[in-house]
Amino acid sequence: MARMTPFVGIIGVIAIVLGTLIAVQLIGVLGSALSSFVGILAVAMVVIEILLGILLAWPLISKYVLKGSEAPQKLAAIQIPLGIVGIAVFAALLALTI
Repeated sequence: MARMTPFVGIIGVIAIVLGTLIAVQLIGVLGSALSSFVGILAVAMVVIEILLGILLAWPLISKYVLKGSEAPQKLAAIQIPLGIVGIAVFAALLALTI
């Protein structure tokens, strides 16, 4: 895990970009997506992906955008529970679409 530490911010930025691209694609079909349980799970997965991306990329965001602002401890406290919820939503989405 210690070897991944330098890459966590980059992984977070990639998650933000991919989540945003998927969210833009979902905007066109949002009405029909929210009418089914799988669509609701897909929208939830995109939101969780973007939130986890922000949490993972926070060191890079604070270094380059916010110019040295420290990450609040409250953000670190929700990272693991949000990750667990993301895994559960992904597993449910995978089980329902196979």
